[in-house]
Amino acid sequence: MGCSEGDCINGVGRYVYRSGIYTGQFRSGAPRGEGVYLFTNGDRYEGYGENFKKEKYGTYHYHTGDRYVGEWKNDRRHGYGIYYYASGDRYVGQWVDNVKKGEGSYSYSNGDRFDGTFEEDKPHGKGVLTGREGTVKKGYWVYGAFAGNR
Repeated sequence: MGCSEGDCINGVGRYVYRSGIYTGQFRSGAPRGEGVYLFTNGDRYEGYGENFKKEKYGTYHYHTGDRYVGEWKNDRRHGYGIYYYASGDRYVGQWVDNVKKGEGSYSYSNGDRFDGTFEEDKPHGKGVLTGREGTVKKGYWVYGAFAGNR
């Protein structure tokens, strides 16, 4: 383990860790800037990082087949991003501390789509559910359950 090539102090290099391999920019002996992390579990992160944490923007490829493209803060999905599920579902919208929260759109692999607000990863508040066959349900949701038109 350790620096296997390049300048792993203040430059571009490759460093082998227990958790995987980082190739990219270093500052003051730590990963900082653009780089690629290859994790031992098969996950891969490409983007900006600071001191072993995902920051600002980047793409995370999960070994499960899921993928997230978007903003990061303190190693968590935070800001605007798109999450592609291996199942074919897709979420486009706001994230706060790794959780869907705020305005977003969730497209289901069966063709249904929800547009509205999210809280704790679930539709919560005002929204519209459009069915694949064209049905439309407008109203309010409470943590994923339709609560009516109020």
